[in-house]
Amino acid sequence: MKVRQIIAVFERCFTEQYATRLCGGAEEPLYLPKQGATLARLHFRADYAASALHEVAHWCLAGTERRRCVDFGYEYIAPPRTAVQQQNFYAAELRAQSLEQCLAEAAGVQFSISTDNIAADGVINANARLQAQAFATQLQQQRATTIAWLASSAGTRASKFIDELRRARGKS
Repeated sequence: MKVRQIIAVFERCFTEQYATRLCGGAEEPLYLPKQGATLARLHFRADYAASALHEVAHWCLAGTERRRCVDFGYEYIAPPRTAVQQQNFYAAELRAQSLEQCLAEAAGVQFSISTDNIAADGVINANARLQAQAFATQLQQQRATTIAWLASSAGTRASKFIDELRRARGKS
């Protein structure tokens, strides 16, 4: 599925009800909440379908209060990160990447785990490799929890988006 189709599905599902637009072309992802008459904007990197789906995953997981905050109230620490900062990144990303994987399957987009800092100074050290492998295992284990969440009332927005992505691909 092309990024324009993903944006169109998001618009149909959420723009009116949640006053939110999905916007490509950004140098870095950023969520800006609604201000006055200006709709909330969920910016994703360049025009990458995977980035759009990843940011939508974060948006679907964010509750009402978090959607009132810039970047959902989280502070992003850009690479390079310490081992502890990288572990915190993985903890914060687990649910989002698990949901992103489900969105990617529905959209027919290849999913790749994001480590966002695997190589410090271009060298992958043993600890970073072990952390990345542990994260991949945790992501596989998170799958059942994500599927159960999608079936719950908390997962309504994400489930709706998945259904509409499938419908747009003719896979419903």
